[in-house]
Amino acid sequence: MNNEQQNAERMRVKQILQRGKQDIEKIFMRMEQELCADISEPAPIFAEIEKRFGRPFSGVELQIISDWIDKYTSDLIIAALNEATVRNVQNIKYIDKILFNWEKAGITDAKAAIEYTQKFGQRASPQQPVPQSQESNPAVPFYNWLEERE
Repeated sequence: MNNEQQNAERMRVKQILQRGKQDIEKIFMRMEQELCADISEPAPIFAEIEKRFGRPFSGVELQIISDWIDKYTSDLIIAALNEATVRNVQNIKYIDKILFNWEKAGITDAKAAIEYTQKFGQRASPQQPVPQSQESNPAVPFYNWLEERE
């Protein structure tokens, strides 16, 4: 290679490195923006649960909800929140148990969770009482022990 070819090769390498450096800087800037956005805005799950409960969370509750966000999809968490709301229970541990039971049953999305809940609701619904005949419940005589005199 002569001197001109070496200089041309160096220029191409410099251009490639410069483009790579610019791409890396763009990636870092995008990551920094995403991290700052996560810190400055509360997660929608936190906001939704806090709105439904109508109170701020304790530290333990925040940790439990953070664990949910890491472990479950947001749709599944909202479905569990809806289930607890329908049952008029405002308890983080109750929602945690719902999510645990769904996980144990192999449920990973909200649609399957709703179907499972509907099936469970049908099984858990109270049975119609069987009418008992008068013969099985003999009449008990009324005795007023308050008016008993000696």
